[in-house]
Amino acid sequence: MHWKLNLNFYSSLLFIIPVIYSLLYNCIYIFYGAFSVLLLSIIYHSTYYKIIKIIDIANSNFNIIYYLYFCMNLDIYYLLVLCLFLIVSYLYIKYSSSQYGIYTHSLLHFTACIAIVLLIISCSNNNNCSCCIH
Repeated sequence: MHWKLNLNFYSSLLFIIPVIYSLLYNCIYIFYGAFSVLLLSIIYHSTYYKIIKIIDIANSNFNIIYYLYFCMNLDIYYLLVLCLFLIVSYLYIKYSSSQYGIYTHSLLHFTACIAIVLLIISCSNNNNCSCCIH
């Protein structure tokens, strides 16, 4: 095992923000997803094991789909999250294999944290959202 802590490891720590935010807003299902993303991202970016990478990517994709389908409302926050997702996905696909790959991946972590916080705000404003306890 090699311990090469880099920008992606440190940007993974940003997922602490949506974990705490989801607890403050009683969004338990969002908490579970954000905590799993935090944990797997830290483990992967501190070890770089291929199996952890596969699990991390699968978990992240599952949470994106779950959040967008079950927790998001059609409001301004939804539009912001979709715009963030599209812009960062484009940048990530275009630059991830270049010398800027570490920065685009860290940007992905940063915008994912913003998106989860916007999701929590959206869900907490809607009494029909089943991801938060109202």
